[in-house]
Amino acid sequence: MRDPGLCQGADAATGVVVDRARYAEFFDKDARRAMVVKTQVNGSEVTGLHVGVRNVRRYFPKAVRVIELQLDHLQIQCGLSPEFWHGEPEIHDPRLCEWLDFKVGHHMGQRKEVRLAMTPAGTNMFRLRSSSVKGDGMAGMESRTEA
Repeated sequence: MRDPGLCQGADAATGVVVDRARYAEFFDKDARRAMVVKTQVNGSEVTGLHVGVRNVRRYFPKAVRVIELQLDHLQIQCGLSPEFWHGEPEIHDPRLCEWLDFKVGHHMGQRKEVRLAMTPAGTNMFRLRSSSVKGDGMAGMESRTEA
């Protein structure tokens, strides 16, 4: 007998039966869609992370003053300046800049703006990951850093 709370369906691509109630997060495109954000570089120094005006409107509630970022095994809190809400959607935090410099700068071998994926991971929490070192992991992703 089938559990009434179980919503199953076949994946169109593979034909595999999945429990949609249990794995709803994988079927909600907006909840799991990554933003494309860019590092900010001044000369040879990583100075912050440019989030983009559209991403601010879509993913950041106005009352939020602090967010949590998951950076590999690190989790840090970053304050959002008043300018973040008024046309300068940038996050400046020394720990974030150190991580970006190490992860992106050392692997990419040059100092330039690099696109990263920033995915909502909970209330006021985001997971930041660099694109693949061997290729651009952002290929095919819609850019959401424009105003």
